[in-house]
Amino acid sequence: MAAIFQVYGLEGVGRGIKDGGIVVNHDETKLLSDGDFNGSEAADKKFKALVYEATKLGFKELSFFEHAEVNQKLRESKGE
Repeated sequence: MAAIFQVYGLEGVGRGIKDGGIVVNHDETKLLSDGDFNGSEAADKKFKALVYEATKLGFKELSFFEHAEVNQKLRESKGE
């Protein structure tokens, strides 16, 4: 029996970090994609397609170090 995976993509503008979370204006957030997929392979295929399309539009994936920097800022904003 395969599991059901949900893949969704959002477009939004961050307003920085506050109280341990990324602040987003929900009025400006747009749902780009939302779907349920039967099995991880189908979900992975959709996720990769979303990343590919975003890359074509000029977005880039965070590097390991950028990801670590964001997580550090989140922890610091919570006083950790």
